[in-house]
Amino acid sequence: MIKLHPLFKNLYQKKDEPLPIFMMKETLAGCKRHNVFGLTASLSFFSLFALIPMILLIFFFLSHWLVNSEYALGRLVILTSDLLPQMSKKIMLEVYKVSSHTKAWGIVGMLILLWAATPLTSSLRSSLLVISATEENPSFLKNKLRDIIAIIGILFLFFLFTLSGIVFQKAALFFGEYLSVLNSQTIYFIGSFSFVVISLALFNRFFFPIKVNVKHLLLGSLLAACLWLVLRSTFDIFLSLSQSYGTFFGGMRNLFISLIWLYLNILSYLLGVELIATLHKKDMLLLKKLFDDSTLPSSSFMHYLASLYGKIYRKDEMIFKQGNCDHNIYYIVRGSINLVQDNKVIRALKAHEYFGEMAVLNETPTIASAVSTSNESEIITIQKNHLGMMLADEPKVAMKFLKKMSLRLQQR
Repeated sequence: MIKLHPLFKNLYQKKDEPLPIFMMKETLAGCKRHNVFGLTASLSFFSLFALIPMILLIFFFLSHWLVNSEYALGRLVILTSDLLPQMSKKIMLEVYKVSSHTKAWGIVGMLILLWAATPLTSSLRSSLLVISATEENPSFLKNKLRDIIAIIGILFLFFLFTLSGIVFQKAALFFGEYLSVLNSQTIYFIGSFSFVVISLALFNRFFFPIKVNVKHLLLGSLLAACLWLVLRSTFDIFLSLSQSYGTFFGGMRNLFISLIWLYLNILSYLLGVELIATLHKKDMLLLKKLFDDSTLPSSSFMHYLASLYGKIYRKDEMIFKQGNCDHNIYYIVRGSINLVQDNKVIRALKAHEYFGEMAVLNETPTIASAVSTSNESEIITIQKNHLGMMLADEPKVAMKFLKKMSLRLQQR
């Protein structure tokens, strides 16, 4: 058994569609497949109801543990103006009125506020499960506990945001005196932007349902932060285009604009999460193209996958024996294969065909052995972990396997 030398590893990126473009297309396709726009609408709805309880919790912790009340209110004004700019003053006025009543800050009041914010984190957790194509069935109490932990995590990130604001302001003034190339505003912007990216990466690291590469977390967080930056820079344009909304919505104009703005911000975050999931599933997405009947994969694309997952088998060499329980699917790049059951050939396969799917779908040992019948047979092995992601993320692949199984059973 000889492993293919990775000589053509980068041909796919050079001759075919560039890999970054392929990944961005798959990210957008994932948004459509996972109904990210619908998930964003759900999150926006719950965010609007959970915003005031969250702000009250943030104000309470900030004013009691970190900084004085005036600074806490100032940082919250920045937060609410970013999320709901047209309603920031009204929200902060309500927060100030409620926070002035110290009786509301008992243990029971804190628990009520935490419980009131849990629908937001519950909806967020469900959205992340959909995007990552995973399933969980914990108990109701376990879900609520997770939601409360998520809220505490959000509060902790805001604490870091508050502290970073103080640190970056002082650092910008200090380094601005010694660095003639960069002024204090540029230093503050770079520090704040970097902190947002790292904070998003940390949040996704702890609350994303599956474990992903740190590099993927940073890239997805960078995309979300860049989209937020673009949104903030275009907010004045957005307001100028929404002047006519007052004709239709009257006094509800500010609420309508705030909802749209909240929707766009959450959508930016979910696009970053979708990119993280796509990067995590990169190899699976490339392998999935082998089962695309619309176009025959190019030779350079085949060589790229073969360099990662392919092996070359000599004539009469066995790929697997009857009774094998590895539950992999095998794709023939070139050459020919016979499936042999009790010394009898039951199927003869050639290039661009695959086998092993019946054992995978039935979760049973293979009913035959696979033997190479050409001088050299190049086989790509699609392992169980990639196959599981493929079937969970793209049910059409499973339907294709089932149709092929049905045809074979009819022929037999």
